[in-house]
Amino acid sequence: MKNASAPTQFATDWPETYGYEAERNYLTSFSTTDGLAGASKTWSYDAAGNRNDATAVDNLNRLTAMSTTNYTNDILGNRLTRTYSNGREATTTWDCLNRMLSYKYYTNTVTTYDYRANGMRTHKAKASTHNYYRYDGQMGMQDVEVKPGVLNITNYGLGARGVDIGSTNGDVWYPVYDGHGNMVAMSPSTELVISRSKALLRAEKGWDEAKTGRLYGKLMKKTGLARHFRKHPTNAEAWWWDRLRARRCLGLKFRRQCPIGPYIVDFVCLEARIILELDGTGHGGVRDQRRDEFLSEQEFRVLRVGSEITASIDEIFERVVTEIQQLQANDPSPHPIPSPLGEGL
Repeated sequence: MKNASAPTQFATDWPETYGYEAERNYLTSFSTTDGLAGASKTWSYDAAGNRNDATAVDNLNRLTAMSTTNYTNDILGNRLTRTYSNGREATTTWDCLNRMLSYKYYTNTVTTYDYRANGMRTHKAKASTHNYYRYDGQMGMQDVEVKPGVLNITNYGLGARGVDIGSTNGDVWYPVYDGHGNMVAMSPSTELVISRSKALLRAEKGWDEAKTGRLYGKLMKKTGLARHFRKHPTNAEAWWWDRLRARRCLGLKFRRQCPIGPYIVDFVCLEARIILELDGTGHGGVRDQRRDEFLSEQEFRVLRVGSEITASIDEIFERVVTEIQQLQANDPSPHPIPSPLGEGL
């Protein structure tokens, strides 16, 4: 929905629907009412998993042609050239360790790359612009951009599972993570606003990335971010939501992907002040400790379960039900429901 006062700012709240192949879970259809061309698309795949709009692949399933664009690859699968219908060509070179050494499109200036021994990129150069990358082990800790009259320095404060804070030329920003440890946005505060044209967001989103949960653009409102997560749940989130929704668990009304303060929780019953979080391997450390402290200050009790569907998931669900019953027995009086913190689903 466009913002009348700022046509390039919007929230991604137009309806979107996706279809998937039952056997391999490949994306087969997409439709939306965002008002742009190509609002409905369909795809099919061959037995090897190649999308059929790839008009030609070689015997190693490497794309060699799509519509009027042709591609060449080396023996290891690295793309060497992309030739467009207008004759313009993009070329890429690689070293013996499959690291990209250079990229050039048509008559543009070539971009070159340097690496250290363990494969981490240390330098990118294009004409008079140079980017330098510094690491703490294998975690990036500083990016430096140097071009005529300009010096941009970005520093990263590293925590247990990645970046906890960053600064660019002294302006501090904070990373925003989804429930699975993926950094999906950067925020100067707890308020997140995305500024991106609708067409550009659609293009950057990528049809084959529709289920990854990644978001593009600068920043996004927490409510929009939560809405995106609700539209693209993981298999485990969908499994748990099927058992919590519509008061199916002890008659309690749960919400999913609900913003609470600066955080988005997986499932919450506001009346009982109970939160259920699905934890992947990326959880833990100082950042999650701060999160738990904040939620505790808001009088929420947090239950944590694994983020994978395993053979024992039904037993885990029964244990969660028992724990919720015990929490209610210890504090039977319902809490007043605060002002809405997210959509009630």
